[in-house]
Amino acid sequence: MNKRNFGFSALTAAGLLASPLLMGAAQAQTSTTAPTTTAPMAKPSAAKVSPMIMHVNEHLASLKKSLAITPAEENNWEGFAQVMRDNATGLAAQYKTRADAVDTMNAVQNMESYTAIASTQADDMTRLSAAFQTLYTSLTPAQQQKADQIFRTEAKSMHAKHAHG
Repeated sequence: MNKRNFGFSALTAAGLLASPLLMGAAQAQTSTTAPTTTAPMAKPSAAKVSPMIMHVNEHLASLKKSLAITPAEENNWEGFAQVMRDNATGLAAQYKTRADAVDTMNAVQNMESYTAIASTQADDMTRLSAAFQTLYTSLTPAQQQKADQIFRTEAKSMHAKHAHG
C-alpha cells in the first residue's frame, strides 16, 4: 500500500470513528453559531487545519444544526466537539506514524501497528460516548428524538454497507 492511499485510509478511519454521530446529519454548515457563556476557543487559520479536522468540523457543524443546539447546551456541545477533534487529531498522527513506517515493517510489526490503532479507536469511542452522553442528557426530548433518528439511520446505513450476504 503506498503512502498516499494510506493517508486516505486515515481520513476514512476518522470518518468511521465519527460516522455514527455525524453522517446522518446531512444539512449544510452555517456560519452562525449560538453565543456561548464561556470564552470561545481560538481556531487555527484554515491553512493550518488538517483535512481530517476540516472534515470533522463540517460534520460537527451539520450535527449541531440538525440538533438545533441552544446557548444553554453550548458548553456540553463544545465538550463533545472537542473530544471528537482531539480523537481525530490523535488518530491522524497515529496513522501518519504507521504510514511512515509501513514500508519497513515486517508482518508482525504491521499487525501490532494496526492493533494499536484499533485500541486507540476503542479508547476514543469510550471518551466520545461519555461526552455525547453528557450532551444527550442536556437535550430536550425533541432533540433527543432527532439524535436517536440520526443514529438509527446511520447504523442502518453502516450495517447495509458492511453486511455479508
